[in-house]
Amino acid sequence: QLVQRMDDVPPRAVGISAAMHALLPLDARHRPLMDILTWADSRAAVLGRQLRQSEEGRRLHRITGTPVHAMSPLVKMAWLARQRPALHARIGRLADLTSWCLMHWTGRHATSEGLASAWGMWSLAQRQWHPAALPLAQVQAGWLPEVLPAHTLAGTISGQARARWGLPAGVPVVAGGADGCLAQMAAGALTPDQAVLTIGTSAAFRRTLSRPEVAASDGLFCYVLDEHRYVAGGASNNGGIAWQWLGALFGESQKDRLLQAAMALPPGAEGLCCLPTLMGERAPWWDEHARAAFVGLTSRHTQAHLVRALWEGVLANVACIAEATVHHWGRPQLVVATGGFRQNEALLQMAADMLGVPVATADRDAGAAAALLAAEVMGQRVPWPRPRPTIFPDEEKVAFYGRFKARWQGLYAALKSWFDPSE
Repeated sequence: QLVQRMDDVPPRAVGISAAMHALLPLDARHRPLMDILTWADSRAAVLGRQLRQSEEGRRLHRITGTPVHAMSPLVKMAWLARQRPALHARIGRLADLTSWCLMHWTGRHATSEGLASAWGMWSLAQRQWHPAALPLAQVQAGWLPEVLPAHTLAGTISGQARARWGLPAGVPVVAGGADGCLAQMAAGALTPDQAVLTIGTSAAFRRTLSRPEVAASDGLFCYVLDEHRYVAGGASNNGGIAWQWLGALFGESQKDRLLQAAMALPPGAEGLCCLPTLMGERAPWWDEHARAAFVGLTSRHTQAHLVRALWEGVLANVACIAEATVHHWGRPQLVVATGGFRQNEALLQMAADMLGVPVATADRDAGAAAALLAAEVMGQRVPWPRPRPTIFPDEEKVAFYGRFKARWQGLYAALKSWFDPSE
């Protein structure tokens, strides 16, 4: 559809931005053996928890930068070997989203360093597949894709791809990277004193580093951005998806009205708090069994109070992740907002107040960053953005949310026994 909208002007190159942690087992003829496993697939949760709590799992996190969790292709493959042995025996190749595209577009079984670094099997220090991780995942080296640096020309669109996908043949394809990491480029947040807050379906808080640093003790990730930079931070399962759930309960036609009413309420939603962990949680708790809760509900609370409490819970969770990054890399001077939530100024103000840091917004997304990266490979001079703050924290609300966050963090600890299936 995009090519058709380009009015017969073919692209000079294609850059790839792809979601992390996706895994697609293929047979020897490169045919899918099952539906793709995305980051949200939690069937390997029990195995992930067992491995995460082991010394071997902690060592893997330090080496690979990928937290040991059901999202990780390493854990998914170990689970498949145990639970689907007949399928596992038929595997001839493994693909992520980038390698699937490159196989069909160029005939090359390859992925980007950015995506490989999120498999849980890639050594950040050695920048190669980590030999000790493969037997744990029950993966053969021959199944794995070739790994290409971000600025690598991976090939050109084949005639077969043109016939099947409608892409113009002969166009160069650049390896690119992972969507979450490329968001740093799109935001122009390429120094440690700047951070990116993304809230789409999920949520993440990320910092750009010049060398790999894995803060495993705080459950943070570290992935490859490009040949010289890395991205560290934490991701939450529960971003906009929590608002989608609550909005659907109240009626889609009411969402705009309720959000406006919620933002007019005072901070703290008049004593109502929300733990928004509808989808289990990654950072900061790393608990696949975590569940959501509203606490402090009374008869005076309205739908708007529930909406405000939910968004305060989402942003308080992000603030916990942000504080973990502050412990290792200092407090950022600016946070750049990306994802759908950046379109609401009241939510941006809440983010600035919760984080205590000025907020800017990004006009581009990770896909645009991949296109600009491809332009660099083709020799074009690329004007990367320089973010400037537009939303500033209200010091009175910063003080309130400082007290609020201290209480809010106790919710998970107080309710954890209710979530544990063994209780």
